[in-house]
Amino acid sequence: MRSMIAAAGVLILLGACAPEPEGPLETAGTEVPTGAQDAPAGPTTEPPSAQAQADCKARKGEMQRVGMLGTWQCIVRYADAGKPCTDGDQCEGECRAEVDLPPPPSGPPSPPAKTTPPPAPTAGVCQADSNHFGCYAVIENGRAQPMICVD
Repeated sequence: MRSMIAAAGVLILLGACAPEPEGPLETAGTEVPTGAQDAPAGPTTEPPSAQAQADCKARKGEMQRVGMLGTWQCIVRYADAGKPCTDGDQCEGECRAEVDLPPPPSGPPSPPAKTTPPPAPTAGVCQADSNHFGCYAVIENGRAQPMICVD
């Protein structure tokens, strides 16, 4: 059994060392649109243009690298940051719950309840700025929505 695993590992390594084929790859029924070959893959790490920076300043924002990929975005600080709220209509941005992620459960799961009580009304705070990256729960009509994480 070990020799079969070792042989498979060697074949994988040899395949990784194979030379790149020269010329275009033949693919049946797929065509690359003109100009798509030269398009950059994914977000750019290039600094924002002077026009983008000027537009951001006009909105009283600041160009920042955000998210896991560090893309450039204009981040605008909201005047009502931290104000108590129960709905996004009360904020310049979103009304977000101030919660920490709970620790992972330990031990066997508890049996489901026969009835689930309605969620209690929840208050939150107006988000600080226009950055939508991170993990948070939005408050709508006094109810916390499921937490989301934006990378």
